[in-house]
Amino acid sequence: MQLPLIFLHMYKAGGTSMRRFIRQQYKAAKVVEVNGSIEELVRWREQPSEERRAVDLLLGHQFFGNHEYLRPDAKYLTVLRDPIERVISFYYYVLRKPGHYLYRYGFEDHMSLRGMFENTRCIELDNLQVRMLNPQPAYNPPMGEVDEHMFQVAAENLKYIASHGIVGVVERMPELLEVLQRDEGWDPSKMVRANVTTDRPEADSLDEATLDIVRKHNRFDTKLYDLAAQLFEARLMSSRAAQDVEVSSNDSDPLETSHAV
Repeated sequence: MQLPLIFLHMYKAGGTSMRRFIRQQYKAAKVVEVNGSIEELVRWREQPSEERRAVDLLLGHQFFGNHEYLRPDAKYLTVLRDPIERVISFYYYVLRKPGHYLYRYGFEDHMSLRGMFENTRCIELDNLQVRMLNPQPAYNPPMGEVDEHMFQVAAENLKYIASHGIVGVVERMPELLEVLQRDEGWDPSKMVRANVTTDRPEADSLDEATLDIVRKHNRFDTKLYDLAAQLFEARLMSSRAAQDVEVSSNDSDPLETSHAV
């Protein structure tokens, strides 16, 4: 029996494209989508256990820990992104969407990216990947208050995901698709980029004061991203090594091991 999969979708980390790609692999499955609403998650968690255990795919914006409500042996997949690039992409994405639920947190005033941090607005710009890899908290700490303890919890949970599934990074998406094809049997040709933030400035074009404040408020995300890159590299090497062994085994000459006379 195939193990259920949880896709933990980080905001602006290639997740919309990945979600569509994953759904292509689970066409006949029971799929549940969650999108960051605590109330929505609570409603799902309060369903009878037999209904939750029947889910094949749980995907969307969610905090770590839903395997405890789905099935303890559920697999995970998550993809992290360079924090500076993620923040820039997220800021310009919301800025251009007046209907977005975060628009009222400074975007409606066209507050600058630097101003969003200086005015303690929109915690989604502040170490968000660490926040999402902590179990769902009773509250989210205000901007600037993610600490070493939260990072350590996130790091341990990321290692859990790597040992019970796959951790990827956006910047190595072709290699991630290679692993998913080899290890999961997924068809990479079905991956189509979606929800891409266009016409946004490159990081090196921003003034140093803005870059400094983005780095300051995402220093724990930067450490977490470095760990994700290491975990992905280890998985990639393991996957390739397993393939090499399989190819070598298939290519061996049966006469070399024959004892017939």
